Amino acid sequence: PPAVLGATSSWVPEIADEPLLDPGALRDLTGMGVEVGVHGLDHTSLVGLSDAELVRQTSDARQQVADLTGTLPRAFAFPFGAFDRRACLAVASAGFEVAFSVFDDAGRYAISRVDVNATDNGQSFRLKLVPGYRRWWRASNRLGPVRRTAGRLLRGPSTLDPSPAGLPHQP
Repeated sequence: PPAVLGATSSWVPEIADEPLLDPGALRDLTGMGVEVGVHGLDHTSLVGLSDAELVRQTSDARQQVADLTGTLPRAFAFPFGAFDRRACLAVASAGFEVAFSVFDDAGRYAISRVDVNATDNGQSFRLKLVPGYRRWWRASNRLGPVRRTAGRLLRGPSTLDPSPAGLPHQP
């Protein structure tokens, strides 16, 4: 999100004080061959926004990242993985080739991805890399309490979380 480059990840309570890349570091990434996408202008959920705000969060954010990196971004990732029909249309209208959600698939402009977050530790991250993890996770959604308990057991204390018990996943 270009409007918060150099700030902190205040929207993630577990790591609210973690610094985000600054503009120079973002430019360095592109110089190393990393493709940079857009995650909104300031990590605001796009669900229910006005037309003008959707343009700011998609088109304007895309142009700001392009101005920083020298390349128009092709991909968009919805903040918090959340989207609605209007958000998908705004992303498409902004010229993105693809967009990623977290929990639900809804075509080219909302392809679900595996959520890696501040509560993950090495063990839970490795599990998320196993082929078939997404299918298992979706099936386990029907068994919410069982999945949450399994997740807490797998995560254990997070290396990013100072609390001894770790925190449950917050979608």
